[in-house]
Amino acid sequence: MFPALLILFLTYLLLVSYYTYQWGRVPDFIALDTKQKRGFSVLIPARNEENNIGGLLVALQGQQYPSELIEVIVIDDGSNDNTTSIVQQFSFATLLQPENTNGVAGKKQALKTGIERASNEWIITIDADSIPGPEWISTINDFIDRQGEIVCVVGPVTLTTIDSNLLQAFQRYDHLMFQGITAAAIGSGLHALGNGANLCYRKDAFDSVSGFEGIDQLASGDDILLVEKFMQQYPGQVQFLKSNKAIVKTTACANWKELWQQRLRWVSKAGSYKNSRLHLAQWITGGFNAVLLIQSAWCMLNPDELKPTISIWILKAIIEWMLIAPVAKLYREPKNGLAFFMLQPIHACYLIAVGLWGMRKTYRWKERTVH
Repeated sequence: MFPALLILFLTYLLLVSYYTYQWGRVPDFIALDTKQKRGFSVLIPARNEENNIGGLLVALQGQQYPSELIEVIVIDDGSNDNTTSIVQQFSFATLLQPENTNGVAGKKQALKTGIERASNEWIITIDADSIPGPEWISTINDFIDRQGEIVCVVGPVTLTTIDSNLLQAFQRYDHLMFQGITAAAIGSGLHALGNGANLCYRKDAFDSVSGFEGIDQLASGDDILLVEKFMQQYPGQVQFLKSNKAIVKTTACANWKELWQQRLRWVSKAGSYKNSRLHLAQWITGGFNAVLLIQSAWCMLNPDELKPTISIWILKAIIEWMLIAPVAKLYREPKNGLAFFMLQPIHACYLIAVGLWGMRKTYRWKERTVH
């Protein structure tokens, strides 16, 4: 068992080292006050977000960018709370309430409705439970202006409501690693990743790739699968915006059950990825963590292998920390190497459990059971 673990570890080491190297190659973007101002249509799909939508709209109202160039469209995705009444209190926001959004692909249908209504060339999507900084749109505008040919900007996302408990620490490190891999994968063109809470693309490019056609049967995938389409048709024209001023803060899950359902939603679309390199990265990560857990259990019967197995755990934590630490610095997140090491077994179990359970493609999200 240990020889197989060693081979998988070396493969995983190469993978994470590649991501770390590519993260470093993505240049930090320093925003300037560019003279060219373009119009943006900010789309907010919202379902039962009465506790969050007001804060987001206030943040959009406070953007340091000409208000006449910002079109805000909230698309109600079948809310049964006070979401719509709160939106109606903000005169600058357009509220759309399309019919037939209660199906499996509710969010994608909501976004499609918003894109059809949008009057600007550039679309920005953000989740209703997210908050951008005041220079968010101006930074995106400057980035587009200085990149030349570009059709899609993948923006950075961090978490709010970070407390000192185990759940919040777990989410923090898992999210930071995902953000590092996202920047590395997009920057190198290795494969697609992204987050719909901070995504910007040209409306004509969305039409050119036929929008969500071919992926509209999935409840999830309005971000990564769409970015994958852009990367296939417009190689080199999808870029990651590595700037603290472009960060969008989104709400962390409040409990383990909510986190479990969120991760099942994310992994449910994994089988639809077209890029074989993304599939390979997933199999390397999953295979290594699975064998490491099996080897750790095997050590109960073979204590002679305990020390080398512990060494693998330590080395795993070190190489992952080398990726996470610079991401945390950019995102101005607190770092605790000891806590990260202690979370290693939990994270390995989580990866395997979510991966296996996610194959069922059934989860519950926003009071909907999705199959």
